[in-house]
Parts: sequence; structure tokens; C-alpha cells
Amino acid sequence: MKINSLERIDHPDFNDVVIHFTGRSGPSGRSPHVSSLDDWGRLKSIVSSGTFIGHEMPGVSAKAVCFTEGTSAGCSWLISQGRYTSCGVAFSKNYLFTLGGGPVIQIRGDEWGSVATWPTSIRARAVRLWPGAIAESGESLPWWLEGRSEWMFEREWRVPTLSTQMNFVLKEIAFLVIPSVNHIKSWVEELSNSNPNLAKTIASLRYVVISENGLEVSSGVRQRHIIELLKGRESRLLE
Repeated sequence: MKINSLERIDHPDFNDVVIHFTGRSGPSGRSPHVSSLDDWGRLKSIVSSGTFIGHEMPGVSAKAVCFTEGTSAGCSWLISQGRYTSCGVAFSKNYLFTLGGGPVIQIRGDEWGSVATWPTSIRARAVRLWPGAIAESGESLPWWLEGRSEWMFEREWRVPTLSTQMNFVLKEIAFLVIPSVNHIKSWVEELSNSNPNLAKTIASLRYVVISENGLEVSSGVRQRHIIELLKGRESRLLE
């Protein structure tokens, strides 16, 4: 079976591109090796190896790689609120769809009990949506009814990783999110002797610079406006 490409929709609140941010606040299921790297180091490792490491998703016993389809304003908000840092790598939704990815499935807490019976690839995209509940006298509630879980603002996509790793093709990178132009310049210089081919590829990638307060910084010859990049209106690599 040959699956058609996803339709591109010109909608003000809809993107054709999603971003994986390498730094986030709160708990995570990262391995010790991944946790030992800072956010920029994780981004470099992902791009250099062409590999993501899937991590355990909350409450589903399944692993996946997470992305956000947040708009430009939404991504700026996520960074300014400290939920993510300005280090990330973006891909088209269509490419991730070919790798088995898709939007998360929001499941009410009072329907969550059946999720454990689902196939692993579907469980990996399940997210509990529930404001929490208080048990009445003589009542005992399972964990998925007691605790609060509200993550719709992340506008999440996931790619299940049944074999732990998710490999990707470098040319499919839509753009990078970086904290400063100096970060990309230093990386290219670092690779120029050890891996000149990779250095050339990194130097040709489009990128967007976002500061810690979530504001887009305009600088660099390969800098592009994030709103255009998220819409997929720019080609992946400079010619």
C-alpha cells in the first residue's frame, strides 16, 4: 500500500511542521546518558546521529518521541514560560506520518481504564485528559481518576518507538531552533575538521533564533521567521 501525502492546509492556527524541543521542565523518562547532556548537547547529538531515543510515556507502558505543533506564538509562549528551552529540531508532519507518527489521542480520565488493552503503537500516543477528582466517603479511586492531567496546550504529536530508537534522514529536517547564531557557528567550526560533510550539512540548515524570553531574534544569513518555517513555506536546505 502506498499512502498519500497529508494535505497541506493554509489555516492561521495550523502548521505543516512540528518541533521536538530538547529541553523541558518537569519530570522526564530520559536515560542517564541523555540526562547528562545539556539541551544544546542533546540537539547536537540528535542531529549528528540522525537518531532520537524514545522515552516512556506517562501511564501507558509505551515509548515515543514527542513534538509540538504549536504556532509561532504558541512556541514562544512555551519557551517564555520555561516549559521548553530554545533548542529544537523540526520536521514536516507528513514525514513523521510516514514514520508512524500522528497527533496524540486525548482520553478522558473516566475512560482511561481501557487504554492498557490497546496495541502499543496506539497506547504510545494516548494522553489522559482529566481535572482530577476527590473520592467520596467510602470510595476508592484509581490513580487515573485522582490525579490531574491537562496537557492540551502542548498540541502534541508523537512517533511511537517500538525499538527504542527513531532514525531519520538529515535532509528531512525542516529547520533548527537555536538560542543564538554563535551556537551554530561554533558547531560548524567544531565539525569542520572531524566531519566536514556533516559540517556542510549543518551550515546549510535553516534555523530560527529564539531568546530565553520566547522572542524571535533576527540575525544570521540563514535565519528565517518561525511563522513561515512552521507553515512549511521555506525549503529545508539552502541551495
